[in-house]
Amino acid sequence: MKYILFSFLLITSILSNAQRPGGYEGQMPMDASLSGIIYDIDTDTPVEYANIVLYKKKDSTMVSGTIADVKGTFLMEKLPYGRFYAEISFIGYKKKFIEEIFIKPPQKDVNLGTIKIEKNIQAIKEVEIVADKKYVEYKIDKKVINVGQDIIAAGGSAVDVLENTPSIQTDIDGNVSLRGSSNFKVLVDGKPSVLESDEILQQIPASSIDNIEIITNPSAKYEPDGVAGIINVVLKKQKEKGFSGIVNGKVGTFNNYGIDALFNYRSGKFNFFAGAGYDNSSRRGSGTSRRESSLDDEIFYISKEVERGGGHDRLNGKLGFDYNINKSNSFSLSGEIGQGGFKRFAYSNTHDYTEPVSINNYYTSNSDFDVTRKYYSVTSTYMHQFERKGHEFLITGFYSNKNGDNDGILVETETDSYWNDLGVESYMNQSLENSASNDLDMKIDYTRPIGEKGKFEAGYQIRDYYQATDYINSDFNYILDDWQENDSLRNSIDFDQLIQSAYTTFSNQFKGFEFLLGFRGEYTYRNITDAAGVEYIVDRMDYFPSVHISKPINKILQAQASYSRRINRPQEYYLDPFINYMDKYNARQGNPDLLPEFTDSYEINLQAKFDKSFISLETYRRQTNNLIDRISRLGDNNVMMTTFENISRDLAIGSELMYNNDIKKWWTINASLNVFHYSIEGELYDNDISQSTFTWDTRMSSTLKIKSNTRIQINGSYRAPTIEAYEEEYSSYAIGMAVKQDFFNRKLALTVNMRDIFNTGRHSSYSYGEGFKLYDDFKSKYPSIIFSLSYKINNYKQQQKRDQNRDDMGGDEM
Repeated sequence: MKYILFSFLLITSILSNAQRPGGYEGQMPMDASLSGIIYDIDTDTPVEYANIVLYKKKDSTMVSGTIADVKGTFLMEKLPYGRFYAEISFIGYKKKFIEEIFIKPPQKDVNLGTIKIEKNIQAIKEVEIVADKKYVEYKIDKKVINVGQDIIAAGGSAVDVLENTPSIQTDIDGNVSLRGSSNFKVLVDGKPSVLESDEILQQIPASSIDNIEIITNPSAKYEPDGVAGIINVVLKKQKEKGFSGIVNGKVGTFNNYGIDALFNYRSGKFNFFAGAGYDNSSRRGSGTSRRESSLDDEIFYISKEVERGGGHDRLNGKLGFDYNINKSNSFSLSGEIGQGGFKRFAYSNTHDYTEPVSINNYYTSNSDFDVTRKYYSVTSTYMHQFERKGHEFLITGFYSNKNGDNDGILVETETDSYWNDLGVESYMNQSLENSASNDLDMKIDYTRPIGEKGKFEAGYQIRDYYQATDYINSDFNYILDDWQENDSLRNSIDFDQLIQSAYTTFSNQFKGFEFLLGFRGEYTYRNITDAAGVEYIVDRMDYFPSVHISKPINKILQAQASYSRRINRPQEYYLDPFINYMDKYNARQGNPDLLPEFTDSYEINLQAKFDKSFISLETYRRQTNNLIDRISRLGDNNVMMTTFENISRDLAIGSELMYNNDIKKWWTINASLNVFHYSIEGELYDNDISQSTFTWDTRMSSTLKIKSNTRIQINGSYRAPTIEAYEEEYSSYAIGMAVKQDFFNRKLALTVNMRDIFNTGRHSSYSYGEGFKLYDDFKSKYPSIIFSLSYKINNYKQQQKRDQNRDDMGGDEM
């Protein structure tokens, strides 16, 4: 850590001194200051990191420069007296000049007040088009992914958006990890969801997403769940008056199709919105699996050739309204109802045998797993705004109910070595799981500005979650011609968890530094009751501090440092002590004695913004104690038992370099490189499992504007080998391409995208433990091709009026 800190201080010192304006020392007093705040003229929101440069009125030589902070405020100190003018600029905005600035005693501290700047607009045939947002925007505490700039994700889900996102890794099965960790929290519009994190990302269509926020070091204001941070999915909204809407449809290979629509009507004090959608998506693939285990004096082998796949279907609707009661009070209410689920299947030819030969079996195995969910949720908010801007009181309530079934069936049929059915009665097993849950989440947040730039926040939250699950396992009895329940495998479990928390944060500026300090305390009561009436109780108090500091070094460079403490509470199925058999050689068992993971996360970041490009270097250190990992061990009758254990700790130290560049007006590239050292330390079953690796991943996206209405995008990603406890994962890479064409003044858009064009994406791993080795190698069936259409009603996105006095962006074409 000391080497990282030394490098950080060295770089900032060099850059700061290299670009310090000079030529005034010794000539006149340098005790004046200039301040102000930069706002977007259309949205009335702060413009973060806007450039402010001060020039001498006489000869236009530069005197000083700085950048606005996260609140849009800026401060230049140690200025000389005289007449000046200021230039305010930011990517995607028109330059603005403040012509007459006179600094003299006794008015040596000049405040320019609120300065409003407007976006740069290109007028084409009387239709105004807002300048493109950057694909990735970097804020003080998060990265914002503007989904509309990723045309390859069109027709896909949030997972497809994240495939080309810095800090994120995805695999061929749609699993998502954040900086190498699959432990993160997912929010929708800053609120919880009735769905699980993986279901949210796989089921929200990309067409309904405005942006996705990646928060790797959240402040104490946020819930501390998720050791790697938070992924917040922000859905599209409409602010224009009148009626508007958008309709999206898609169809693609491998049974991918769907349609969704969003409508909005705003009039007076009311805003009404409604939406509905149906989506069916699937993935298919094939591969091999080979297990080798020691059995007395023999070596036992299981060799499989597998065709597998899965997908989800979702039907949902939502309805809500916003009511601006008066200038100070507003209320909103919305509800969502839906049903859906996902399916998984695997068809395999299996050969199990021993050396020397005492067992030699051939059989086919067909397994189907079907999950269905019916759910509804209600969200309401009430806000009171006091006279001073930013002084507000907010109450948020969320309630959800979910019922579902997890049904699985396994059929194994004996064959000869050529996989021909021998006519023997097949072994058939059926598992039925029913669950019902309720989730209540209430929050109170209070915000009060202090002084000119300070802010105090405090809040209270209560989360009450309950789930009841019943499990039945049956074998098919050919004599009775019916399913016969296995009484020894029947199970039920109740999970009840109550979390109460309170937080406070304070932010301000001091001598050019902006800081945000936070502290959160959480009380957790959890009770798990199994079928035998045994209770597993957790009753504890935990604390979560956070610190964020930032400082503009000069008009180009911004430095940031942060710390937060996070928690990962084990999920219900991690804790269930009941043994669940997937087939005759594989079983799973939870561990009710699991402790929560606690993570200390440190970051030191540098951000440099130039005229047409942006570079960010994020250096991080993330240590997790009580690390929970999936562990496999060989049991009786050669059954592989998978469970979960706390295995001491892991440590990730790395740097992530991100780069955006508008090379030409028709060519933009985004690239990222994440390099880190990962290590695991600890013991398990009296064995030392400590190991470490150096790994990395990279991605790059190139967007070409062939004409004003035509775009081509190409992206590629590579993931180097990595490790987990008792497991090694091999490298993978993929390349995708998309073409987007707009019609009818951009009301209609057609997108064709191809994913994994060269069919290189795969998941290969090697697992091992005492007495066994396991090799897996799977590839998805690609490339997939998806055609998607999007139609806007009354220009669903906010318009800008044509202004002949504005500078056009220009439109260089290839």
